[in-house]
Amino acid sequence: AVGAVPFNFQPKPYRTPRPTWKRYQE
Repeated sequence: AVGAVPFNFQPKPYRTPRPTWKRYQE
């Protein structure tokens, strides 16, 4: 349920910035 909240509330910083996810995984 926690992951569903940010995805619907802030779909921009979660699905838009692809380089952001890379920094988190690196």
